[in-house]
Amino acid sequence: MTSRYYRSLSFSILLIVGFSGCGSFPKNEGDPAIKKEKEPIRLGVVAAVHEEFRFVIVDASTASLIAASSKASVQRDNAEVAVIEFDKERRRPFISAKIVSGEPKVGDDVVQ
Repeated sequence: MTSRYYRSLSFSILLIVGFSGCGSFPKNEGDPAIKKEKEPIRLGVVAAVHEEFRFVIVDASTASLIAASSKASVQRDNAEVAVIEFDKERRRPFISAKIVSGEPKVGDDVVQ
């Protein structure tokens, strides 16, 4: 009777250890479903720059909704060249934004 008890106890412990260890193995880091690097979302392109008053006009025809007072990055050749803050003034598809820092140029990508 004791041998049957120890055998069932051993089997139970083996099952517990066997099933609980499945989640402890490291994940495959080459799997694209696991390793998702956050890519910037393209909001539009700089259509005009007014350097004296420090604002830009963004052609946001590809973006759906952009909230006023939200900030975005202006990139040229995948490098950030400026930071802008959107205003509430807009006339679809154009949105005005003030230049927080940097020197944007016409044709630069606006991403978030």
